[in-house]
Amino acid sequence: MNKATSRNLPRRLLPEVSPGKVGYSPVQPSSKRRSFACTNCRRKHIKCTGPPSCENCVHSGRTCVFEPSKDRRRKEALRHAEKATEGYRNALVMVIQTFKSGADQDIRDLVDRMKQSSSVDDSLAELQEMTH
Repeated sequence: MNKATSRNLPRRLLPEVSPGKVGYSPVQPSSKRRSFACTNCRRKHIKCTGPPSCENCVHSGRTCVFEPSKDRRRKEALRHAEKATEGYRNALVMVIQTFKSGADQDIRDLVDRMKQSSSVDDSLAELQEMTH
């Protein structure tokens, strides 16, 4: 048979194996699949077995932490991101309003408070406290 002819022939199938016959083994799921990984497994890009403590964290002696807000496919993560964005927006609006007010003392106070903050996150937290 040449190559062109062998491509047109159907493939031979193996006979069906039923539960009563020898060699039958039903497919058993090895483990329940988790839809998200713990922070350690995610960082290492390895498969996670899920809560309460995954096997990888137990073997390495690390604390197994699951953060649903980090899973971008979940509604909880979306709500967390929306809440954070709203906080950033409120802080930015407050800064813009302070600058637009033209009150030199308010602007100096704002600048001084931002300079006293040790990091950008601390500055943002300070601004968010001022908006509430």
